[in-house]
Amino acid sequence: MTYAIMSLGRRFRSFELSINFIDDCSRSGSGYTYWESFILGDYTSTGRDFVLIPDTTKMPRFSGTFDGTYVRFILPANPDSLAPTPIEMQLGPRQPF
Repeated sequence: MTYAIMSLGRRFRSFELSINFIDDCSRSGSGYTYWESFILGDYTSTGRDFVLIPDTTKMPRFSGTFDGTYVRFILPANPDSLAPTPIEMQLGPRQPF
């Protein structure tokens, strides 16, 4: 994983998560492969805790925390696109627009 960008909309309780990947296959004689996983959805929150509800039925809900600077969550396993095991993520620092 190269980087991830997350946007949380307060007004409509929506989120956008863009995770970008670079696969370096240069050792085997191939080049680089680039791809993005883009997840949209809604969220609910209570204090620091939140639940992200993706707009797709292929991905389950997943929970996390927000401490004012960092968003932390565990992205569920999804062998079809991201990883066969859960991925722990920490995004930040917070930069409001």
